[in-house]
Amino acid sequence: MEIVGEIYPIIENQDGKILDGNHRAEANPKHYRKTVQTRNRMEEILVRVHAHHRRRVSQEETKGLVAELAGELVMLGTLKTEVSSKLVELLPYSAKYVMELLPEEYKNPE
Repeated sequence: MEIVGEIYPIIENQDGKILDGNHRAEANPKHYRKTVQTRNRMEEILVRVHAHHRRRVSQEETKGLVAELAGELVMLGTLKTEVSSKLVELLPYSAKYVMELLPEEYKNPE
């Protein structure tokens, strides 16, 4: 911090919910923040996944987020058979990696 300063902001939504940067907030509650508008949990997860893309995150954590995002898509009306293709559109990962992360119940047999 003393050498290069604050490089990445804490990302929070309009309600102050931290979507990325919990550790930065713990280390320095006054760390600068960027506010993004989210309408639902699906958008919160997408912000988090895209923010994590810049750093190394465990596959288990990413798997959990992808599974939660798949569930949110179904709750919002996406058919289970269409979840995998929708996730490929939304996530910053290759189709192969999305399929590796996705729970079996959402994988399109085609």
